[in-house]
Amino acid sequence: ELSADRAVNVVRYFVEVLGQDPKRFSATGYGEFQPVAPNNTYEDMAKNRRVDILIVTSKGEES
Repeated sequence: ELSADRAVNVVRYFVEVLGQDPKRFSATGYGEFQPVAPNNTYEDMAKNRRVDILIVTSKGEES
């Protein structure tokens, strides 16, 4: 699925380019199941082609 591929590519960047620990990441694709806008126009479709990044750190962990 395209959305999962996009999410995996973001994780790959953090791991391969920025040297982050791959165990700290997960990637999930939601496809058409969590749109932020209706898919009625090209502009709205572009809004739905996104990758959301959630950063969670443990208490006391360095960022």
